[in-house]
Amino acid sequence: MAETSCRIVSDLPKLPVRPRDAHKGNFGLILIIGGSVGMAGAPALAGLGALRSGAGLVRVAVPAPCWTITASFDPSYMCIPLPADRNGRLSLDAKAALAEAVASATWVVVGPGLGRSAAIDQITADLYTGA
Repeated sequence: MAETSCRIVSDLPKLPVRPRDAHKGNFGLILIIGGSVGMAGAPALAGLGALRSGAGLVRVAVPAPCWTITASFDPSYMCIPLPADRNGRLSLDAKAALAEAVASATWVVVGPGLGRSAAIDQITADLYTGA
């Protein structure tokens, strides 16, 4: 049997101290595009990670059928309910709202809990190419 050892690490990197007069808008806006019925928690957990890592603002764009679940994870989220297909996944009708949301974001995360469909493939490809 292999021997296991334990080491306590106390010199972890820390986020810099923020100026007292700073505004949350000074630290960027992360847009998280994800979720589907049955996977509404995935973009919400990504949002928690974004807040924990120092994002100033977190906007979560999810299919309308699951936006209340995602929004309930943290009152700091700004949630965007998007058009969904009959299975609770993003539909192509979400493209215009997503383009608008992407334009105002500092960083964009695509994928947590999206599921799979032809529409999602097209939306994702368009996001990457800027179409």
